[in-house]
Amino acid sequence: SQIKDLREYDNKDNYILRYNYKMTDIQAALGLSQLSSLEKFIERRREIAARYFQEFKNCNFTLPVREKEKDHIYYRFVIKTKDRASEYLEKFHQKKVMCRRPVHIPLHVYLNLPGFPHTLEAWHKTISIPLYPSLREDEIEKIIAVVKEIF
Repeated sequence: SQIKDLREYDNKDNYILRYNYKMTDIQAALGLSQLSSLEKFIERRREIAARYFQEFKNCNFTLPVREKEKDHIYYRFVIKTKDRASEYLEKFHQKKVMCRRPVHIPLHVYLNLPGFPHTLEAWHKTISIPLYPSLREDEIEKIIAVVKEIF
């Protein structure tokens, strides 16, 4: 009953947080069509990541760990800097390369929980470099050039 109450969010007299997770037929069709391209998307991500590994091997930051027996899909390409990421993010922004932090703000900060020094260090020193299947070759070249210039 409580699940149904949360699912059926409309026309209620009491105001509690409810979500609309209903999917339209069009959204389902789009999802299915994208699913058929999933392997192609993953392969493209792996190609770009391989290029980044090659191009960035002498840069002054830590590259993502690659485990030999794992097939990474490279949802993100996260590097660890020696200094605070915020300084680098501003430089990327000035060069019109939109890098981001891998996580907006760690959960423990929202919950006001003390500790978690490794989480904070990772958050302060990591940057996600653009990596998505629709990146064009000229965009990849620009990203590589800007990363090398900054680091």
